[in-house]
Amino acid sequence: MNPDEIDRIEKDLKRKISLSSLGEVTHFLGIRIAKDEDGFYCMDQKAYVTKLAKQFGLDQAKVSSIPIDVGYYRSRTGSKQLADNKDYRSIIGALLYVAVNTRPDVAASVAILARQVSEPTEVDWVEVKRVVRYLQKTKDYRLKLVANRDEPLRLVGFCDADWSSDTTDRKSNSGYIFQLGQLADPGCSGACSCRLSRPGAVCLISE
Repeated sequence: MNPDEIDRIEKDLKRKISLSSLGEVTHFLGIRIAKDEDGFYCMDQKAYVTKLAKQFGLDQAKVSSIPIDVGYYRSRTGSKQLADNKDYRSIIGALLYVAVNTRPDVAASVAILARQVSEPTEVDWVEVKRVVRYLQKTKDYRLKLVANRDEPLRLVGFCDADWSSDTTDRKSNSGYIFQLGQLADPGCSGACSCRLSRPGAVCLISE
């Protein structure tokens, strides 16, 4: 959208409602927003992650190179349940906010750990803190909103599902992702919506 079009819309809105123009957005609900040299928007939650780590005493902890241990499900077996899940709920809520807005790389890990929010174990607590330590290591990562300006916007959707992949309860995982716009690389485009879910019942028959 060109500047003249933005000005026109702004003037139209001011005729109908009380409106203040504050210029380019820089911060919004804990998210830092900036434009790079190519004019594309980049978002990060570095300050939010730093505050989260300090809140749970992890600001001086050793950082992690991975968001979750690959042997998580195996190590969780027989793990002692936490006496209180208040802190676990709080940290999961904060991590979901980060994952949904600027850090899709931790979305799967947070979604897996969020399933245990009602009855978390000591292993769950270790792994949820690992996600924070991973974010501490990578807090300078930015989500860049890029599109090929030479191509028209095109909405494309994908969906997939596995079968009984969770060895703890034999439930399946399904998910979808929608992408809007195409990058310079034909194999890449910007995700605008995604979701991972599991059914409430276990399927016992397959063909």
